[in-house]
Amino acid sequence: MAARLRYLVALLTFAIGALGPAHPAGAHGGGLDGFGCHHDRKAGGYHCHRGPLAGRSFASKAEAAEAISGASARAVAPRQSPSAARSAAPSTGTAGNPSTRVWVNTDSGVYHCPGTRWYGATKEGTYMAQAEAKRRGYRPGYGRLCR
Repeated sequence: MAARLRYLVALLTFAIGALGPAHPAGAHGGGLDGFGCHHDRKAGGYHCHRGPLAGRSFASKAEAAEAISGASARAVAPRQSPSAARSAAPSTGTAGNPSTRVWVNTDSGVYHCPGTRWYGATKEGTYMAQAEAKRRGYRPGYGRLCR
């Protein structure tokens, strides 16, 4: 009898563990851009969780930008992360090679150097010369220019 009870307890414990906790899944863990928004890859479109557009959905990032263009620049300026602040600071050391072919993540606005983890690996992006990427306002990944 005791052996059968131990068996049932073990079986019940396994079944509960296999099914996982009984709570609803939380919100997605996707990263947000400087305006507190991101692309919805499953349903399509672009929606916002924070900032001046919180709770709103758009067909594209460009449409969201149009929605905030009429507001004052100070009210809608994207928050600047510490890494973005560092990359905005004047770079010390070499100026980098302007002709280096970089991968620009067009979703985040960051470009990546050859040989780095995200070079050519993000879902949205394009290749261009480092000088062109800088001219268009993209910033280097990790605040480091490509050599």
